[in-house]
Amino acid sequence: MQTILKSVSFEAMKNLVSPILIVLIITAGCGNNEENSPYSNIYNSPGLKTISDSIRKFPGNDALYYRRANQILAMNYNFTDAAIYDLKKAWGLKQSEDYAIDLGYLLQKRNADSAVIFLMDAKKKFPGNPELGFCLAEAYIKTKKTEQALAEVDGIIAKDPANRYLLERKVSVLMQLDKKAEAIAILERLFDAGNKYVGSDLAFLLAEAKNPKVLVIADDMIRSDSAQEHAEPYYFKGIYYSNIGDKAKAMELFNRAIQNDKFFIDAWIEKGKTQFELKQIANAKTTFDKIIEISPETADAFYWRGKCNEEMGDKEKAKIDYSLAYALDKTLTEAKEAGIRISKQ
Repeated sequence: MQTILKSVSFEAMKNLVSPILIVLIITAGCGNNEENSPYSNIYNSPGLKTISDSIRKFPGNDALYYRRANQILAMNYNFTDAAIYDLKKAWGLKQSEDYAIDLGYLLQKRNADSAVIFLMDAKKKFPGNPELGFCLAEAYIKTKKTEQALAEVDGIIAKDPANRYLLERKVSVLMQLDKKAEAIAILERLFDAGNKYVGSDLAFLLAEAKNPKVLVIADDMIRSDSAQEHAEPYYFKGIYYSNIGDKAKAMELFNRAIQNDKFFIDAWIEKGKTQFELKQIANAKTTFDKIIEISPETADAFYWRGKCNEEMGDKEKAKIDYSLAYALDKTLTEAKEAGIRISKQ
């Protein structure tokens, strides 16, 4: 019996093979159309697959990488490395100020020294961008280069000393450097010039500094609140009274803040801390239980509940709470240290 191939002529074979080769080439090309990336499993997840398909079709489109990086961060902040990878791709394709700023801030989360090197180079390309300068200043702070951070910020302000936005950004940098007196001085100038929107930041810093001026600002806020529904002014006054040692007055004010806004976590935290300081340990624990019920991602609540459990003699529960606190916030090193201390007992 003849096979099909034996029954056809040589010319017919040539005509048959050419289309087959074309199909095979196309098929092979399609099968190899994958991103060469260590984060393919993330990029192919349901929320990112559509834009990842677009990137595979148009790998030279910088805007697509930038969009995907932002989508990654919106979906899951733990995927920082995948977002950095995309921002580097975008920056490699097109050197944009937006790409540089976003990449600079993200790099600080992984390696501040690398962020400084990158931002210094980017700043040469965009010397007039103040946001890039502030990003570099924050990277300097993270690498303990305080003088360089201040010099960077002062250089930005010198070019536009009356710019309210730039002054507010300087306040943010000063706060990170724990230069609260200088931050208060700038905010007071802005506030006295009619920029009342900085009142909350100013009131908080004044309260932290035990400065009674906070009471005037907070009372003005309360008087202007016709519905009597704002919680912040009572909270600011509570911080002040707590810091000067009047814990009973502070407790009254924190309760009033919570009455106006039952989801005001900062007020709940301060209430629980005040109860703890007053040795009302069981009440404090109940307060921190409530915070965890309202906002289970609040690391401070677990830390302080751990302190309550430890004070009440339940070291196993305390150890669990300290562990959860540190898992939620890696900067909360006191929680980690407390857990290690208990484990050694």
